[in-house]
Amino acid sequence: MRICDLPEEKIVVGMKVRSLVKDSTRIGEIVKIDFDDDRYAWILWEGNDKPYGGFYGNNCKCEIVEE
Repeated sequence: MRICDLPEEKIVVGMKVRSLVKDSTRIGEIVKIDFDDDRYAWILWEGNDKPYGGFYGNNCKCEIVEE
């Protein structure tokens, strides 16, 4: 299932995602949701030391990784 197919309230911190746009082998984790900034979800990608980006609401073409 993709993030864009979920209602915004189902997107939570700790959710693991895989990019469907750039590198589909990279896994990321939603580490923060900024409710003061139109529900911006920050993603920490494997290999990075901090989150550099994310998405607003459910506007993301990432796939949810089931564990």
